[in-house]
Amino acid sequence: FAKTASKTLLPEQLSSAAAKLDEYTRDFVKTVPFKGSGSGSKGEMFEQFGFYYVGPIDGHNMETLVEVMANIRRQHEEGTLQKPVLLHIKTKKGNGYEPAQQASDKLHAVKPKFNVPKVVDPNEPPKLIKPALTTVFAKALVREA
Repeated sequence: FAKTASKTLLPEQLSSAAAKLDEYTRDFVKTVPFKGSGSGSKGEMFEQFGFYYVGPIDGHNMETLVEVMANIRRQHEEGTLQKPVLLHIKTKKGNGYEPAQQASDKLHAVKPKFNVPKVVDPNEPPKLIKPALTTVFAKALVREA
């Protein structure tokens, strides 16, 4: 907000100073060692690669997620954010699904030991099974050979 306001309300020299202040404030908040001070130095590496690092944010708080994503999108559309964005979202395994929360030893298995009940619509046509990418690649490679 401060960056946008400074661009429209302040002369260019003050606007440039406000942009620097924004940058220094972000760096300060990320590296100061107090609880809740942001990401620490987690985002610094990504910013060195040219990303705009946002986070970490709570992945289970939908209001915050929607607000953050809307802000990022708006900043891109307005041209105030010209970098690619790395959005760091933290979630808890199985949040909201009791069997997954209880299966702490299973981690994020491809085929968990519990099944989510599926509702089958009898009017829906059967889905086509697509071949695996490795199968398609292997056949294309053999065809080219």
